[in-house]
Amino acid sequence: MVEHRAGKRRGFSALKREGLQWGILLLGFALGPSKQAWSQSYEEQLKLPLASGKILWARVRFPLDSETKKLRSTKPAVMVFGGFQNAARVIDEVEHLELGREVILASFDYPFNHDRRFRFPQSLFLYPEVVGMLRDAIEGMGVLAELLTQDQRVEPGIIGLGASLGAPLMTIAASRSPRVSQVVLVHGFGNVPDVLQLQLERGLRKTFGGWDLPARVSSRVLASAAWYWSGLPEPEDEASHFRPEQSVLWIEAENDSFIPKAASKSLRESIQRSSARTEFKRTAGDHVQPGSFQLMREIGSTVGQWLRSVRGSG
Repeated sequence: MVEHRAGKRRGFSALKREGLQWGILLLGFALGPSKQAWSQSYEEQLKLPLASGKILWARVRFPLDSETKKLRSTKPAVMVFGGFQNAARVIDEVEHLELGREVILASFDYPFNHDRRFRFPQSLFLYPEVVGMLRDAIEGMGVLAELLTQDQRVEPGIIGLGASLGAPLMTIAASRSPRVSQVVLVHGFGNVPDVLQLQLERGLRKTFGGWDLPARVSSRVLASAAWYWSGLPEPEDEASHFRPEQSVLWIEAENDSFIPKAASKSLRESIQRSSARTEFKRTAGDHVQPGSFQLMREIGSTVGQWLRSVRGSG
């Protein structure tokens, strides 16, 4: 079942703060504002059936020409994923960047219906659901790419953009999907246990009253066990299987306080070992965060130039 809605849209870790909205905002800055702002768009809700029988619902927003109020031509489709933020509300932010005239945007909320803030020890009991959420999200990205490809309004070759947490998830999904042609990974990471440990340690330090050693040891044990028992694929293994027909843009932060340098390096080097056409960029400063508009413009400009180049060259 597909729902159409026309009209303007209203405007357990530190990783969630930048989340999915930054991926969309970066893409908005990348393509830049149009000369004539779009005044209307419509959305469809796309049903994504998973192998388990679960159903995810994706939002797919189509831009309309400001004069004819119709989709003027086929457009590139961009799947955008980041942290645990609500994709439905975040997509609406694109209106302020006037991105609606440029691309078809697609995303879905991660299937997790609990408090996303990490609380010790309560959050530990949600571990099975977190693992299930990640598995379903990866599968859902592949299903979404497949269904978008079947839509005659979509240009051939789906673009996958993963920012922060979305980067390793998009890495896995894109490496497995023959439909994803371009992959943009912004401030992403491999070596997941190290990243998880860093985020857990920050939360546990408060629990242990500022004591570093128990926080460090506990976070290491929890992070290693959580990743081992999850059975999730290693992003590095998946990245090494990027195909010759795929193009990958990797953007990392020079002084990323959210992601250990070794974790960023681990995924970057795996991408370099793949057969994909790759390009690597670095931004000055920290991980992209709310309010870092200058950094977002810088990254956006890089992403926009790269997308136009690789899609123009076919």
